[in-house]
Amino acid sequence: MASLPRNVLAILAVTMAYRVATSMGPLAILVTLADKLSLAVASFALTGWTFAGALSQPLWIAIVKNIGWRPTFLLLGIVSFASHVGIGIVSGPLSAVLVSTIAGASLPPITAQARALLAGLLDADRRSVAFDAEAALASSAFVIAPLVVAASNFVGQLGPTISCAALLGLVSLTFAHVGHGIERKSEHPDEGPRRGNTNLNWLTQALIFSGAAAYGMLACIEVAVVARIDDRTVAALLLTAWAGASLVGGLMLSRFRNIERIRLLLLPVPSVASIAMAGLVTSNLPLFSIILVMSGLAVAPTIAFLTSEVSRVTQPSQHAKAYGWLQAASWLGSAIATAVAGSLADISLALLLLLASSLAVASFSLIYLCRWLAPARAPLTFSDDYGKP
Repeated sequence: MASLPRNVLAILAVTMAYRVATSMGPLAILVTLADKLSLAVASFALTGWTFAGALSQPLWIAIVKNIGWRPTFLLLGIVSFASHVGIGIVSGPLSAVLVSTIAGASLPPITAQARALLAGLLDADRRSVAFDAEAALASSAFVIAPLVVAASNFVGQLGPTISCAALLGLVSLTFAHVGHGIERKSEHPDEGPRRGNTNLNWLTQALIFSGAAAYGMLACIEVAVVARIDDRTVAALLLTAWAGASLVGGLMLSRFRNIERIRLLLLPVPSVASIAMAGLVTSNLPLFSIILVMSGLAVAPTIAFLTSEVSRVTQPSQHAKAYGWLQAASWLGSAIATAVAGSLADISLALLLLLASSLAVASFSLIYLCRWLAPARAPLTFSDDYGKP
């Protein structure tokens, strides 16, 4: 990451803080509302938070274009802070679900806008490095967020939601300042001409579905690990090691350039690992754990590669919109897969892991298809009928 400009490092730092905040959100909601009301209410509230957060991302991207960068992020920062604090204050089940839904809907589209800025600021090689670093730092959020929630829980019942609210508000206000200063410089001249067509081409749409499948795969694996290991502490430590391996994998690739073949070879790793783990659900827990952790090395590089491909096949004027829908699809894919996995885990863990493998295959197959139809070294032209046979 040392080769990246300071403004890119600033974007990555803000994005990491936002990832920590959004990773804290679900755990803070569950811990706070389950203790104050019930686990059922907490689950409904979290469902509202997740779906509202996912569906609102493309809307906020459109609003940023219409009313401006700073007003949107300043407003969302204030509403997000107030609503997340409100989750810990409300007392009734209906009000808890309502406030949680508002909190999710007010999540600022920082990840999508940050990716759009990175795509516009950097050439292809440095963009790959930046997206590798971004995916790696996102993995670290899954390690940091539970620690922050656990520490803030000692302060009191409101600790987790207040700490999450404070971080979200601070990050949104910071990004309003940082992003506004960079936005005008973000359009890269070599990306292709602007067009009046506002529709995303079908290759971009395919990659958005790929993102939904990839995050669904990750959710299935997480549920399978929790169901496979009786000791919750051991399961948490194993998932932390998995996230740590993802961090290492992303940082390793961010140190190099022009290694597209390695990235392509890593894409099938989660699918193969899921099949291997499916054969070990009733035996050899140590080997099951080793395969899980080692497969984590491919997670961040896979997400980074997907993110980079979206920027490559999408015209520059549509980057923010594409990343907004990618973010929405990722959250929805994860939420839906978690719900399905919870039911499937009681039937067959092997079947659940095979589902994870199938989702991984769907994800990397769409990426391979995109690479085949639009090779990396081929000049991309963004006409209105781009991608049509």
